[in-house]
Amino acid sequence: MTNTGRLLAICDARYGTTADLPNDIDLVLKTSDNNGQTWSARQTIINTGSTGNSDPQILIDKTTGDIFVFYAYKVAWTSPIDKFHYIKSTDNGNTWSAPVDIKSSVFNTNDINMWAGPGNGIQLRNGLLVAPYSLNSQGIQDSIQTCFIYSDDHGATWNQSLGKSGTGLEEPTMVELNNRDLMLNARSRRGATLRGISYTQDSGAIWTPTYDHPDLLDPIVQGSMIRYTSIIDGYAKNRLLFSNPSHPSNRENLTVFISYDEGITWPVKKVIDAGGSGYSSLAILDNGDIGILYERQYGPHGLFGIIYPNHVSFRKMTLSELTNGMDSLCVCDTPSVPVAMNPSPSSIKLSWHTKSGSYNLEYKDTSSSVWTVISNVTSPYTLSGLNSLTVYDARIRWTCSDSSIFASDEISFQTDAATGFQEPFIQRDDIEIYPNPVVKELSLKLTTKLKDGALLRITDVYGQELYRKKLAPNQDAYSLDLERLPQGVYFLQLSNKKGSLTKQFSLVR
Repeated sequence: MTNTGRLLAICDARYGTTADLPNDIDLVLKTSDNNGQTWSARQTIINTGSTGNSDPQILIDKTTGDIFVFYAYKVAWTSPIDKFHYIKSTDNGNTWSAPVDIKSSVFNTNDINMWAGPGNGIQLRNGLLVAPYSLNSQGIQDSIQTCFIYSDDHGATWNQSLGKSGTGLEEPTMVELNNRDLMLNARSRRGATLRGISYTQDSGAIWTPTYDHPDLLDPIVQGSMIRYTSIIDGYAKNRLLFSNPSHPSNRENLTVFISYDEGITWPVKKVIDAGGSGYSSLAILDNGDIGILYERQYGPHGLFGIIYPNHVSFRKMTLSELTNGMDSLCVCDTPSVPVAMNPSPSSIKLSWHTKSGSYNLEYKDTSSSVWTVISNVTSPYTLSGLNSLTVYDARIRWTCSDSSIFASDEISFQTDAATGFQEPFIQRDDIEIYPNPVVKELSLKLTTKLKDGALLRITDVYGQELYRKKLAPNQDAYSLDLERLPQGVYFLQLSNKKGSLTKQFSLVR
């Protein structure tokens, strides 16, 4: 699902044979802009002739909207590869770049072959882009491991994670847990006919020993795992989803599972298709429904229980349908971010878009950590009783019928000066920020001390606040550690009761 709500369905188009690489295989795409009700005509997005391309994995940067598709290229999993490709779209999947080869940055000395999930990559809460991969460094099937490649600069550069999982795992899917650990769920050749689970607490440097999960039968096939809801985002429950053909030996009985305890157990499940099924990919639709794209076939099973699909099908369902009415997702009338208008020394007018209903308005002085709550307000609303020349934060908060609590993004606004106010804030020439561009540590130097201190905020080009710090009073020099921010262009804003100013800087890696 792209930032605009568009569904992307990408799969192999195999010509002359159903076999894997190396064979003549293209990547083809269909899109839907109405939650899967209708789909576009098929579009070929990768065709390199008989060399072949297979097993696509989609990764969407929610910050920029860019779409990356990683895929296996040219050779079988036992053979050394000479290129490692992805393609990229910057216009919502309408057009695609030429293949980009990143083998030199993601391959280590002993690596032989590496291929995507397939399925979906993820973006972590800190913005890191993560693409799970299978890795072959010995040339034999049972030695395959899993790892991931990552980018901390929105896809400009890519690197391989420091560590790898135990052997016998392939075609991994990953989620970020609420405690920031990464959980890996993979197809397993360890002999247990169960999904292999492993965790990392240090961004892939060290992985826990593989655990064969007793809830998740698996006939050695790809599966899909995504986060549905998190209490961190205001939902009443944590929910993870997983799909695969739940059978000990045959690729059949496609099932969707739900975990309410961050993947420790998967107690709720529903069979989506009892017939032959293969690979699958889950997605959360724009309206909160659950979508699944999967291989489907009506004929008999082949060797080792493998089906040879003659259909790629899409189904969608509500959470209530998936749980037979035992659970449901509250879909609220979500208001937009409030807009500040008509400031005066003691008031501001706030407006937000919504269909109907009343909400709680919360605001605070940026120097405070305590929010003031005004209940049951409607848009527009005039907030009064404010201090002059003061910077405030404001947001809209609402509660759904299932007790899920949500808040809009915050905005900052400043009231006007009172009549007769003369003392100015610092001017643009009174502050120097260096070095610019900055690599890690940014320094601020002022010609005069900030008697009252100030609030420092750093936002990206989209207006999202990424850094906030209260500057101590009576100082003229400050230092900021920006190591955790990705490469990009940023805006630094200083504000206090006397005014505010903004300066631009760049961060490079």
